[in-house]
Amino acid sequence: KKGRVRLTAERNELLDEIGFCWDAWESAWQANYEKLKAYQEQNGHCLVSRGELDDNDRLSKWILRQREDMKKGRVRLTAERNELLDEIGFCWDAWESAWQANYEKLKAYQEQNGHCLVLKGELDDNDKLCNWVLNQRADLKKGRVRLTA
Repeated sequence: KKGRVRLTAERNELLDEIGFCWDAWESAWQANYEKLKAYQEQNGHCLVSRGELDDNDRLSKWILRQREDMKKGRVRLTAERNELLDEIGFCWDAWESAWQANYEKLKAYQEQNGHCLVLKGELDDNDKLCNWVLNQRADLKKGRVRLTA
């Protein structure tokens, strides 16, 4: 019936006693945050790869949603949530982070070899670096370079 009180204080208390979740969205956010925090503690970073672990596909989608919420200024990414993610070293821009990591690898390669001509097959872990270097050159040739002052 319209206007009938269905959730009495007694019913509220009964639900509280069994740990009833009153805000499912907040509970889900907290659960994902805890998974990411555990991942960060185990791996030293928050860059979760899809397919890396069974449950990480959902976690990686959640991470993408946090980044998107930040970019679009969505209200559901509160200042408190933002701060929690910052505290564990959350990476807000995965592309920038990957670029910086590859740059550091290239810098170390250059210091060791005296040049930046990374060859495929030269070392096991150089194939990815070689591909990154080739992509940098291709981006310049195709005009996909953002020049900053």
